[in-house]
Amino acid sequence: MDALYATLLRMTAAAVALLAPLLLGRPTAGLRGALADVRFLATTGAGVALGPVIGVWLWLVAVGSTNTAVAGTIVASSPVLVIPMMRVVYGHKASWRAWVGALIALTGVTLLSFRSQISG
Repeated sequence: MDALYATLLRMTAAAVALLAPLLLGRPTAGLRGALADVRFLATTGAGVALGPVIGVWLWLVAVGSTNTAVAGTIVASSPVLVIPMMRVVYGHKASWRAWVGALIALTGVTLLSFRSQISG
């Protein structure tokens, strides 16, 4: 199955499972308020599109295109990208230990990804 269709199938099943209680019951006042807030819906929709949909789709493409262990290692290193984003978005300064850990993680991912070119 194509990675995009697999992602679409997974996200549709998740949406049905999450929306079923909402559609079968009466929504609370807080939920009605959230659904009426356009800014909330826009940011939530962007988060859904960028996180699960695009993220899972690219994960499936990576698994289909390369060794699963390498793809898994690369995806698992994504929290390393949070360190510079925390600085830009929140102004939070990461410790030197966080930067050293990120450098070690990225070095490991690089070595795994390019091991065939490195070994000759």
